Amino acid sequence: MASFRLLCTGDVHLGRRPTRVPADEALTVERVWQACVQAAIREAVDAVVLTGDLIDRENRYFEAIGPLLQGLRQLATAGIPVYAVAGNHDFDTLPGVQAFDGEGAHLLGAQGRWTQQPLIKDGETVAILTGWSFPRQHVDQSPLRSFERPATDLPVIGVLHADAGTAQSRYAPVAHEALQESGVDLWLLGHIHRPQMLDLPGTQVLYPGSLQPLDPGEQGAHGPWIIEVPMRGAATLTQRPLATLRYAEVTVSLDGCTTNDAVRRQTTVAMEDVLAAHVEAQEALRHLCCRLRIEGRTPLHRQLDDLLADVQPDLSLMQGSATATVEQVDVDTRPVHDLQELSRGTDPPAVLAQLLLALEEGREVDGLAALEAQLSQALRHLQRSTRYQPLRQDDAIALDTEAGTPRELLQRQGLRLLDELLAAHP
Repeated sequence: MASFRLLCTGDVHLGRRPTRVPADEALTVERVWQACVQAAIREAVDAVVLTGDLIDRENRYFEAIGPLLQGLRQLATAGIPVYAVAGNHDFDTLPGVQAFDGEGAHLLGAQGRWTQQPLIKDGETVAILTGWSFPRQHVDQSPLRSFERPATDLPVIGVLHADAGTAQSRYAPVAHEALQESGVDLWLLGHIHRPQMLDLPGTQVLYPGSLQPLDPGEQGAHGPWIIEVPMRGAATLTQRPLATLRYAEVTVSLDGCTTNDAVRRQTTVAMEDVLAAHVEAQEALRHLCCRLRIEGRTPLHRQLDDLLADVQPDLSLMQGSATATVEQVDVDTRPVHDLQELSRGTDPPAVLAQLLLALEEGREVDGLAALEAQLSQALRHLQRSTRYQPLRQDDAIALDTEAGTPRELLQRQGLRLLDELLAAHP
């Protein structure tokens, strides 16, 4: 049996625009999809595998169909077959794309039924691809309930858009144990946007992630993966970081900063260092969208919100052809206070210092657990409130779901309150 090479990507979401970045042609999903197609041709892969959600939503079909068809035609001209499954976003649009009726592109698992296709190289069948497509937007049962491994001694590669590692989900929940027991040599999955390989004995599992990151929750490098499948043994999985956008968290330590100029300089230097590192690691990078996390002890603690108010709209750095901007600033500094010393009294600052020490050390004190539970309930109510439903449905707005645990929020606000108490009663 001859070895072979695949290019795999998923969750392309043609028609969607990344959030919290400027409108720039270089940052569009369509631009990276075209780079992905060119990479497949340049590297002369034996096939391209797409793991679902190629098209974002039906109401953007006409915006997405042109770039999709152009890429499929280019691959067909180069003699590279394409194998795809439909996900929960394109379950009703991808089956209607005429290109998948031809010889060059194949839709696996239409109408929620497992199907197979032979992967042929130099006239020889070298593997069997088997896949399942979403028949409707929501599927709450595992597709593996109806799966049967093809009867073959050749490598079997499964292609599936699914929510792996969970028992309950509206998006095809698949247990890790079911993947392990399937007899499939390599699973290529879609739906999870952060690229990841799952370490499961008995099978290899790859979530290639979104081709271009789409919101601040999708940090890290993105791009298609080249999969080398040898005659024997495990496949080699290598990412090609072709995305032009990257979301990153930048930690800025203000330990020892006593002047406004020092704060500005430290913030700028931290962003410059991160930008330089990402430009070196990701040649295609054109935009770095940063979430600044301001940490450390500084006497300027109480002034930072005002001091950093202009960072998000105004700070923009460049290195080569890449630009870095700020999408959010989280201030998590601490004042230069000795909590142990303050906690020895009985006045309000002392009581608050005692609570902050307990939070810091992970200790339980009377009323703390109830306070955390109350805050958690309030946060859940806020996140589920129907008043904010229009925001959740707007792709241009990404709701912040990473503000921290209830304990972290209590600690942050408690330090601010301690500052206010000490300022009012020096």
